[in-house]
Amino acid sequence: MRSNPRKKAENSKSQSVFSPPNDCNTSPARAQNLAEAEMDEMTEVGFRRWVITNFTELKEHVLTQCKEAKNYEKTLQELITRRAILERNINDLTELKNTTQKLHNAITSSNSWIDQVEERISEREDYLSEIRQRGIEKKRMKRNEQNTVAISQRPKNRTTIQPSNPITEYILKGI
Repeated sequence: MRSNPRKKAENSKSQSVFSPPNDCNTSPARAQNLAEAEMDEMTEVGFRRWVITNFTELKEHVLTQCKEAKNYEKTLQELITRRAILERNINDLTELKNTTQKLHNAITSSNSWIDQVEERISEREDYLSEIRQRGIEKKRMKRNEQNTVAISQRPKNRTTIQPSNPITEYILKGI
């Protein structure tokens, strides 16, 4: 078997694992370049340790993201449900507004109709009052005419007043 001189050189190097710093200011490209540079210098054992460590961190990160995604999904579903309820409420309110407007129009129409009927009734009452008044005046005139005719046809007798009893005063005779 041939020995690989590169492998021997790598084994002689320190087997410490160097992970990139979790600095918020480092860009993903720079972090990747640092990781690639470190990988070139790592030994096989060091590389395995680095992969296991990063895999565990990555797994934890993925699990955390999954939980957050589920929470976001739950929140999103709640918001969708609330929106659907609000849309139904808006539709119900719009329908109620339209019904109220129709009712208002019907009441206004009914009030107008009632006002017209009351006006007609008032006109009829005034007309009937005039007819009654004319009828009463005609009867009065007829009675006056009859009284005038009756008075003119009566014999002209003069009534005399004679005391019948000094205590009871006078009694009319000849009427």
